[in-house]
Amino acid sequence: MWQLSTNLQSIPTVKLPENLQGHYTIRKAPSENSLSTVEAGYHALSLLEPNQDFTPLLAAFEKMIEFQIAQMPPGVFEKNYLKAR
Repeated sequence: MWQLSTNLQSIPTVKLPENLQGHYTIRKAPSENSLSTVEAGYHALSLLEPNQDFTPLLAAFEKMIEFQIAQMPPGVFEKNYLKAR
């Protein structure tokens, strides 16, 4: 979207550090430093507003992951996602 829109290209950008690692354990990501949208938003907001605490975003995200894992049939998480951790 950004590459196709000259309007968006004129807006200031924020670049996240490359050493960040995601904790979205139920997603197969192309690289270890791939982030979910929530994780990327958390880090971007933390950079832009360093005096604000955005950890509730990650806490809710972790609860969602835990809930989704709990809904999986026995063995599915271990077979498909545990190796990725």
